[in-house]
Amino acid sequence: GYAADKIRLRHAMVDLVPHPGAAAFAARTIAGDEVQLQANPDATPIAYVFKTISDPYAGRISLLRVFAGTLASDSSYTNRQRDTVERFGPVAWVQGKDLAPVEKLIAGDIGGVAKLKETHTGETLTSKEGAVVVPAVPIPDAAISFAITPKAKGDEDKIAQGLAKLQEEDPTLRLGRDQCIGPPSGGFMRYWVISHQLCPASQSRTCTNRNWSSGSPIFQ
Repeated sequence: GYAADKIRLRHAMVDLVPHPGAAAFAARTIAGDEVQLQANPDATPIAYVFKTISDPYAGRISLLRVFAGTLASDSSYTNRQRDTVERFGPVAWVQGKDLAPVEKLIAGDIGGVAKLKETHTGETLTSKEGAVVVPAVPIPDAAISFAITPKAKGDEDKIAQGLAKLQEEDPTLRLGRDQCIGPPSGGFMRYWVISHQLCPASQSRTCTNRNWSSGSPIFQ
């Protein structure tokens, strides 16, 4: 029955999913040397931000994995790539769309923290003395790009702000100016998805009519 299936699932997870401390993880010192570290909750804190979410109420939420040490609520940690200090509010477990505040996150935990000012996806948070970073996941370049053009001049700032917010959430989105294409451009499939995120039904009068046949999705 259902209860027996849940028991088998829990047993399978114990057998197949390793404990965070069961294996070392690869990291690099700020000098560029590769090191192997263990998920020790008593070690120097090392947390990697793997995703950023823009929430209309909580603001920017950084999802992170704690590779070593402990992250405590209402404490300060250093973004080693930028050499800036981030002041934490409550750290939390992420349960669907909700944040469940907890006292601390320890090595092996996946959690979130809201309203970090300088930290982005792919960056490492550690202590003031910490000298180790987790290498960012490499992102390949897009194979093809398409141009976007706002119909009205007043839409340029609105589209730019929307794309900047989406780029925080999705580092695979690349924006720039290309001499062959002209206006800011991005990958085809990613752009199709992003155009729907950027232009919900309530703003359809601002962003409609994507002219795929001409090779350039046009914002109206």
